[in-house]
Amino acid sequence: MSVTSDTNKASFPFDPQFLPLTYIDRQLKKRVWIIMRSEKELLGTLMGFDEFINLILEDVIEFDVAADGTVVQNRIPSILLNGTHISMIVPEGLYVRVCDGGEGRLGRGKRG
Repeated sequence: MSVTSDTNKASFPFDPQFLPLTYIDRQLKKRVWIIMRSEKELLGTLMGFDEFINLILEDVIEFDVAADGTVVQNRIPSILLNGTHISMIVPEGLYVRVCDGGEGRLGRGKRG
């Protein structure tokens, strides 16, 4: 953090709008694509979160990709996700949905 000479107020060397919790806060009540550290991905409405990025999602579709590449979908009314297991949070409109015939995984194909 640096101090400006003319106002003596702290100024940050980055734009606060790009702080992780601020960014996630903007996604509240919107659909988000969650990529887990495992082979699971979830699509749901973000209802809440905390400083550990534990997320509460509603109206969730869970996508589980099997070893042979088949995708199994499960509907879950609501879920609490542990933030340590989340790899990526993708805002609405920036993901390629597996259920729409896209490759899923943001077009990256199979992990591995």
